[in-house]
Amino acid sequence: RTAVTEWPSEAQPLTLLLDSLDQLDDTDAGRRLEWLPITNLPPYLRLVVSTLPDHADFNCLSRIHTVLRATEGGENALENHSGEVETISEPIKVLEHILALHGRKVTEEQMGAVTEALAAQADSKEGSSVLWLRIVAQKLIAWRSFDGVRHAVLASTVPEMIVDLLENTERKHGRFLVNACFAYITLTKGVAEGELLHLISLDDDTLADVYEWWVPPLRTAPPLLTARLLLDWHPYMTLRGDGSGAQLYSWYHRQFWEVLQSHLFGGVDAGSAVSSSQGTSVESFGAGAVRRRQRHLELADYFSGVWAGVAKPYTEWLSAVVQRPHFFPGEKAGDRCVPQQPLCLMGRVMGPASERVLNVRRINALLNHLMSAGDQERSVDELCSVDYIAAKMAMFGGSEQLLREFARAINKFPKSGKALSQVRAFVGRSLESLRAPASPTLPAQLVIQEPDHAEIRVRFKASESTRSAEETWDTMEWPRRPQMLHPCQLTIREHAMGIQGVAVSSDGTLIASAGDDKVIRLCNALTGFVSFSFAGHSSAVVCVAFAPHSDQDRRSTLPRKAATGEDGEGEEDEGTLPASKVLVSGDASGEIRLWNLVSGAEEKMVKGHDGRIRGIAFSPSGDTFASASQDKTAKIWDATTGKLVRTLTGHEGWVTCLAWCPTGKEIATASFDATVRLYDVQTGEGRVFGKCVSFLLCVAMSPDCTLIVAAGATQIRVWARSDGSKVAYLGIDGIAGGVR
Repeated sequence: RTAVTEWPSEAQPLTLLLDSLDQLDDTDAGRRLEWLPITNLPPYLRLVVSTLPDHADFNCLSRIHTVLRATEGGENALENHSGEVETISEPIKVLEHILALHGRKVTEEQMGAVTEALAAQADSKEGSSVLWLRIVAQKLIAWRSFDGVRHAVLASTVPEMIVDLLENTERKHGRFLVNACFAYITLTKGVAEGELLHLISLDDDTLADVYEWWVPPLRTAPPLLTARLLLDWHPYMTLRGDGSGAQLYSWYHRQFWEVLQSHLFGGVDAGSAVSSSQGTSVESFGAGAVRRRQRHLELADYFSGVWAGVAKPYTEWLSAVVQRPHFFPGEKAGDRCVPQQPLCLMGRVMGPASERVLNVRRINALLNHLMSAGDQERSVDELCSVDYIAAKMAMFGGSEQLLREFARAINKFPKSGKALSQVRAFVGRSLESLRAPASPTLPAQLVIQEPDHAEIRVRFKASESTRSAEETWDTMEWPRRPQMLHPCQLTIREHAMGIQGVAVSSDGTLIASAGDDKVIRLCNALTGFVSFSFAGHSSAVVCVAFAPHSDQDRRSTLPRKAATGEDGEGEEDEGTLPASKVLVSGDASGEIRLWNLVSGAEEKMVKGHDGRIRGIAFSPSGDTFASASQDKTAKIWDATTGKLVRTLTGHEGWVTCLAWCPTGKEIATASFDATVRLYDVQTGEGRVFGKCVSFLLCVAMSPDCTLIVAAGATQIRVWARSDGSKVAYLGIDGIAGGVR
């Protein structure tokens, strides 16, 4: 954002190019594009982004299109600011240039075969794509002039060429080795070369295949195996980091990931048992899903250190290979020499930050593989561990990741939903303290103050018996602490000054807050992450309201899975496309503004009140909205044009609140004159519906429109809508600020 807002100037204009948005990592909600400022860009800045068409698991292109359509230009803006990337116009020259860079040449016969392949792809334009040319160039570099045309596969599509590459690699390096290595790379967000070597050392089928002619003294895979394989596929891989300092191998292009997913895990036949170090789980999944889960379990076992310093038993095939007479007769298990995987590589999780080194690889990878494998017990144990929570919160962006992990686990493991929800609520209400603890042991201190039956306290106390003296902390328990679970689920602190109003979207995914700092914050209800900050009001913002959404909007914006898998593994994608498309806000000067929640732009400003706006609400249809003001009136506005439809008069004091009847035909208002009035929306005619002994601050209607409730100083009253009779009266010690 600094680059976008501060760097561009008339003297030094800036063009910012972001390529392949679809290949971003989902760890920090990258592909939800909430961070991408597509509209309202400053002068002297040109933003160029690229992405492949939408995929079943992410939709970057449609999200960008949605934001562009939401601007004033609509479809014209979409047409003017987006387009399909042209293919390479002279692919033969590009190939010749790549060959020259590698000091290679091909014969006329070989180049003729390439030309024929390009002609065969003319209709689809695939032969002119960068990826097709890159794969062909790598094949040509390996050709010798006296070999002729070695592979007629040049005429195939990119997926077929990738499969051909894979099959050739299997013949060269061995099917078990290649399938294992590529499965681990495909199922992770990246894997280090050393981790890959450890993982195939734990794979008995790979070892049995590798040990066909010779069994080394140590039960590990020779390092040269992974080194040679990665070298051969280096042109199709990229190196990335995750904050751990390790270089992680991942696929260069999305099509490699897609093809390998299908090739390695594409089975659809009956399910079978999935076994791990923790036992065997029998579930009905296709063979591809079973293979996928088994690989995830292997990754989970590695990142949890299950086999560190432990002799892993051999399968029948590996036993037969190792126990041959001239090798190691009678040996039934072997130490695979894999490392321990503690949460802290140095120091203690709840120790001084300067003295600890977190195991970032475990923290980032383990829980994902446990949940993807369907290992409920270990997933819940990890998420509900105070040590894991403290370690995750100590990482950059860890709080948002942690809350997303809780959401995914609750969705995936409904039987553990109650326990997970309790722990998530503890994290949510303690975010500020956990992000920057006043002392290293504060997480443990917060946990110990929870009620005796709180899930996280019970688990923490149970773990104390297994801790060494160095791993325990001195904590102080309040002797008379409350024994009721705290109702707060999430604490959000984003405003610089006081908060005047809050609204929740109809689908519960977004929270809008209005502040004295003249800013509206739009936050994710799950993580508290700010999607937009709306600035434009000239005075304190008092109230906000979301527009309702139609059934069509609801269907198009339901949460989706952000990761893939036959079993629906993945986290909930609840971010960029909100259910409610419009937000309305009112401020202390009487201004009302409407905001587009897709683009983040202000749609219009209307002004018609002579006093502070006290309440605002959309009609059930969303076509209109109403506002209540200190000028003793309420007004109905057209939500599309912003024009005033009708003014509702009759109150002798400030109109403090209003509520629509669910039918949309009536509006109830509450006032400082201690009355509730009921208005006909079509005619604007109103009448006094109920009276109280002192001023009223809030009013609401029941969903079936049979009851009206109002509250204020020292009282809450309920009336029957049909005849105005009093149904209930509650005396309170203080002032009621709201009713629902």
